[in-house]
Amino acid sequence: MNMAVFTTVVVAFLLRVWHLNARSIWFDEAFSWTLSSKFGPVEIIQRTGNDCHPPFFYLVLWGWIKVFGESLWAMRLFPAVCGTATVWVAWRVGKEAVEWITPSQDEANADRSSNAGDRVGLMFAMFVASSAFQIHWSGEIRMYAMLSLVYLLSAWLGLLALRNHQASTKPLIGFVITSALMMYTHNYGLFSFVAVCATLTAMAWWRERKDVQFRASRMTGRLILASGIAGLLYVPWLPYLFQQRSQVAANYWVSRFSWTQLALAWDGLIFPENSYGSWQATRGFVALVVTLIVLLALLIRPRTADFLSLMLTAIPATLAIGMSMASTSIIAYRFFVLIHLSALLAVARDLQKWLEPVAAVGMAVVLFGDGLWIHHRYTEQLDADSRTGTREAMAWLDSVRSPDENVYVLHSCLYFSMKFHAANRDRVILCTPEGNVVHYTGKPVLVENERRDLDALTEKEGRVWVVDCTGFTAGYSRPFLPGGLKWKEEKRFSCPHAFEGQVVVSEYQFKQDDPSQTTKKQDNRGER
Repeated sequence: MNMAVFTTVVVAFLLRVWHLNARSIWFDEAFSWTLSSKFGPVEIIQRTGNDCHPPFFYLVLWGWIKVFGESLWAMRLFPAVCGTATVWVAWRVGKEAVEWITPSQDEANADRSSNAGDRVGLMFAMFVASSAFQIHWSGEIRMYAMLSLVYLLSAWLGLLALRNHQASTKPLIGFVITSALMMYTHNYGLFSFVAVCATLTAMAWWRERKDVQFRASRMTGRLILASGIAGLLYVPWLPYLFQQRSQVAANYWVSRFSWTQLALAWDGLIFPENSYGSWQATRGFVALVVTLIVLLALLIRPRTADFLSLMLTAIPATLAIGMSMASTSIIAYRFFVLIHLSALLAVARDLQKWLEPVAAVGMAVVLFGDGLWIHHRYTEQLDADSRTGTREAMAWLDSVRSPDENVYVLHSCLYFSMKFHAANRDRVILCTPEGNVVHYTGKPVLVENERRDLDALTEKEGRVWVVDCTGFTAGYSRPFLPGGLKWKEEKRFSCPHAFEGQVVVSEYQFKQDDPSQTTKKQDNRGER
């Protein structure tokens, strides 16, 4: 079994580092790079408060960059390592979920007699290792792989505390730390924190029914104390959380909640697509129904492992949906990363529960292969080798422009990516009306006077290089720029992600003394 787990972890690592540097950096990743490389820890915390996520990931990335540098490969290696470690912890969680009751119990003997814990742990690890969704976010300079790791560590340490209730202090200290870090990594960590605390408490009372030597009230008191300490550690962030919530309510990129939106999000967890199609919502509804069946099957002759899988999936999903229905929607497929992990655990538990050992492992192998196929298909859709986006666009610009010529980027979601790939980053300038830059398009990491008005395009005679894009829901039409600029030609570069569209690099000529042109500068003419 240990060799099977080791092989699964090795395969997971190879899947996560394969072609790690192939895709050019995109806005979210470039935001992480900018925040973690340009500012110190104190300012990172302050600026993150003006974004929509907590600061822990950015602080760790700041330290990682100090040690390993800021190359794209080095920065993406960090989430890849986190994603690989998550596979190992998934094995521990699945194993502990079944074996946490002492061997003297009837329930534990029934499961241990056929090494059920080993099988559940291995199957859970296999599903996490081969999930196209988990692989993708293990290669993004974002917080989701690290969030998955601290979440499963929190659940595992909580289970260890329940099993070793006579010596639960060390596991509970670890539970406190990882729970706090989970909440400081992503706001959805709050939902899963509630789920883990509620689930562990329920499992403690369940155990008292099976073990006369176990005192649920005593263990519950310890769990409440540990949860309370973790909550107190999070209290300093609450003012920032309320500020972020106000920003999201006032202006956010996610549309109002609908069940179709939920279906699309769930579809993205299971079948990542680099395109938009009407079938995705239908497929998502089917996937939701299948997930509900998987969860309901856990309620038939339930054991503690069944309640663990069910509650860790249902509680955070219910909280997220309820909050979205009550106010601004916070449904986005990548936010469901922890719910996705819990659902995978539910699948592993169902296979172990309803199938014979050989059939269960065989079905797990089939699902493992299916995950690899979906990942391969999604990688082909990205086509990073030929759709190099901002990397190729900036390389081409560096090869044709003079060293003293600036590159003016009109879209803030493109600006940080272009700057990362530039040979001379000081020559890449964000040139857009102030209203175009908001908290979810990079405003928290812009320094004073970094953004310029469109009049800056006419500050020099000669060639003017202007960069825009067709993606990020903006579409594209040639922008209205200050007078004196004459369009000559453009070159387009396709980006890997469909939502990025194409990078459009245009060459303009500016002659201030050209009588056929007007040099009157007008504000806000670049708004589309």
